[in-house]
Amino acid sequence: MTGTPIKNTPTTNSHKEDDTMTGITVWTKPDCTQCTGTFKFFETQGISKAALTVKDLTHPDNAAQLQNFKERGLMQAPIVQTPQETWSGFNPDKIKTAATQMRTSTPSPAMSMTGPGLR
Repeated sequence: MTGTPIKNTPTTNSHKEDDTMTGITVWTKPDCTQCTGTFKFFETQGISKAALTVKDLTHPDNAAQLQNFKERGLMQAPIVQTPQETWSGFNPDKIKTAATQMRTSTPSPAMSMTGPGLR
């Protein structure tokens, strides 16, 4: 599928890719239809936008990361980073896989083994 082309912005501060790899990061740009579709599809898979790290590709602080993405051939917004892979554009199959991996890697709350009669 085709996505929204990414504009180049001036380089200022670099963004360390490792900082975003604890979950799923979606790099977006304003008025991006493909980005909106990506968020909606994550929601259909049980992952809310609030559970994702969202970053703006057009923010000057992210220019070095944008350049890195372009050098790697990632030329469409959104760019989605997971601990397993990075892709660009709206991709429902990859979203399904990422959502499944996120759900299975998130620890569920531990059961309490204390209380009356459980000591």
